Amino acid sequence: MIDRIVIVPRWAGGPDDDWYPWVRAEFGRSHPRLRVDVLELPNRDAPVIEQCVAALEAELGAELGALASTMLVGHSVGCHALMRYLAELPGDDDHEARTGPERLVCVAGWWTVDAPWPAIRPWIDTPVALPRLRANSPSVTVLISDDDPFTRDWRANKATWEQRLDADVRVRSGGQHFNAEREPVVLELLRSFVQ
Repeated sequence: MIDRIVIVPRWAGGPDDDWYPWVRAEFGRSHPRLRVDVLELPNRDAPVIEQCVAALEAELGAELGALASTMLVGHSVGCHALMRYLAELPGDDDHEARTGPERLVCVAGWWTVDAPWPAIRPWIDTPVALPRLRANSPSVTVLISDDDPFTRDWRANKATWEQRLDADVRVRSGGQHFNAEREPVVLELLRSFVQ
C-alpha cells in the first residue's frame, strides 16, 4: 500500500513548477494521510548524474527497504535520475521477500532527445545498469505523448521502454511534455495506483 509519493522534477524544474503543486494539493484533499514530496535536483538548470543520484540517496535512503510503500514519480530527466538511483542500490536477490518502491512512474520519459544540448548528453550517452535496475525496480509505468517536442518519435520511445524495462507505456494524444500547471491525465494515472 502506497503511503508516500516522491516526485522528481524535469530539467530546470523545481517543486513549484508545472503540475507538481497541483498534484500535491489534490492528493492533500483526497488522501490526507498520503505524504507527497516534490524534490529538487541539485544544479537543476544543468543537472549532473552523480550529484542527482547522491541527492536522491540522501533523501530516499541507500537501501531498497527504505522505499517500502513509496511510489516514485519522475518527470523527464527526473525519470533518469530515479532510474540511475535505483540501479545503484544494492539488490535483493530474494524476489519473494524484496522490499522496495511500490512503483516507478515516468512522465514524459525518454531515452534520447531529438536535439540534445551539451549538458544533457551524459544523461543520454551514459548507460543505465539495466539488469540491476530491472532487479530493483517495481512495476514501471510510463506516460508519453504523441507530440512531445523533445522526443517526436513516440513509437520508438514506447518500444524502447517496453524492450528495456518491460514497462507499461501509456500514450496520450496532445500531451506534449506534460508541463501544464494542471495535468489531469497525470493525476488520474497516479490516483489509479493509490488505494
